[in-house]
Amino acid sequence: MSNSAGAGANGAGSRWAGAHLLRHPFGSQPKHAYLTQLLRYRSRLKRASAELIEARRADIPPNIGAFLVSSWDGSRFWQERMRAAGLTRRDLPRPGALQAIPPVSRTDIQENFSNIVHRDAPKSVWDDAYIGTTSGSTGQPLKYLADGFSYLWYWAFVDAVVAMLALGIRWRRGRVDAVLLCALGHSPEYGDFIPVFHGVRFRKINVLAPGARQKLERLNPQLITGDPDSLHAVLQWELRPKLIMSSAFPMPPNTRQSLTKSTGAPVVEYYSAAETGMIGVNLPGRLGYEVLNPAVHVEVLPESGGNSDERLGEVVVTNLRNPWFPLIRYRLGDRAILKVPRTGSGAYVSIIEGLHGRTKERFATYDGHWFDPNLLVPILARSGYPEFAVSEETPGHYRLDAIESAAANSRAAEALTSRLQSLFGAPIELAITLHQESWREPGAKPRPFRPAERAD
Repeated sequence: MSNSAGAGANGAGSRWAGAHLLRHPFGSQPKHAYLTQLLRYRSRLKRASAELIEARRADIPPNIGAFLVSSWDGSRFWQERMRAAGLTRRDLPRPGALQAIPPVSRTDIQENFSNIVHRDAPKSVWDDAYIGTTSGSTGQPLKYLADGFSYLWYWAFVDAVVAMLALGIRWRRGRVDAVLLCALGHSPEYGDFIPVFHGVRFRKINVLAPGARQKLERLNPQLITGDPDSLHAVLQWELRPKLIMSSAFPMPPNTRQSLTKSTGAPVVEYYSAAETGMIGVNLPGRLGYEVLNPAVHVEVLPESGGNSDERLGEVVVTNLRNPWFPLIRYRLGDRAILKVPRTGSGAYVSIIEGLHGRTKERFATYDGHWFDPNLLVPILARSGYPEFAVSEETPGHYRLDAIESAAANSRAAEALTSRLQSLFGAPIELAITLHQESWREPGAKPRPFRPAERAD
């Protein structure tokens, strides 16, 4: 559930409430496990929230040097990569050391998972570690590791957003006050208790399930989050949350305005990826996503080859929250403009603007312009196909390759055709080829969208 097309991240999925730390069924977790969670993480999460707030009004540079040194000491993959770049351990705290490290790709992470994990992680990290996979919306799920702190960091982020907007929410301890909405037919519902987040309970609700409206109106939670499709489903429901948070893909402006008018709550969008966590936040009335310093460091790499906007480049992220699975200059595959404040300007937060989909992927429109094929992701994510790729054979002629699945939605082709026709601006043709197994070479980077070859 991220505005990164491949991310599936609401910070989240079945991980959203920190369920890996609460290993027993809902309601049966021993109290000592909750106490352990409080002792280990509550103070750290409060500090993390305060740092996010302070970073918006003061120049607090992240301690990248210490993070690089830790990665050198504990990760075989990163030590070898830094050595190959001509760096020594003494170079790492110096300016420019980060930029000397080559960006890391999704394939690099897939092939080197065990060598990336920090070998000196203490037992307390492994007690709460979560090994997850991304949603696979870009083709093949990616395995990653999150420690307990980075896993629960989402709740520090929520507290920071509440403070930034001066909402003054009085959380209802012991009640379901945080709800994740989902509009995927195959996605299960579940609930949990979150001791580190004001002692509230959390529940995931599928908006397509029978009785979903009545259940949600009865709970009347103060925080509702989900992707734009699931949030759109509740526009006509009688809900009065204090805060709505949206991710996974960009929310249409008219939907955002309608949600605020319908519920009276501010709508906050955030840019995220499952393997990195939250990256940027778009508050009401702001342009772009404020980078969440000092939790992450964001760069935009210039592209060659005649972009229409020379400021556009590929987004790379260094995730400073999780030293036990260091991601340094990780290529998300998105394109954006990064506005970095000038020294002494009084504004200290970098802004991500012009967020586009996967790098250099663009399909032509009927009138000779282009559209971002990642706008098809919400439909394809609900198609039920475990792997897919859409190719633009020529403008207006497309091919869908997909792994055959009994869970496939029978109306997926109809919905995809309709959406492509709308984006193209004229009638289109769609051919479908179903495969028994993956058509990609092992370890190859997924390419869910394949533009036609063109001179520009």
